[in-house]
Amino acid sequence: MGVLAHGRVDEGDLSAEWVFTDRHGGVSADPYASLNVGGAVDDDPESVSRNRALVASYVGAAALARVH
Repeated sequence: MGVLAHGRVDEGDLSAEWVFTDRHGGVSADPYASLNVGGAVDDDPESVSRNRALVASYVGAAALARVH
């Protein structure tokens, strides 16, 4: 799986989980192979959704949002 690191930040009533990934272990075809979680390129949207679900499942999260 392409998860390099993940963790959690708690600050008062607010918290967030963070994840750093690489491109290994996903389902996208070339040229986006394989763990593309970015929806702003021409990758198949179903593949991107599946990749996001893979990462979310791996880290035990209900959902995944991509932020730079």
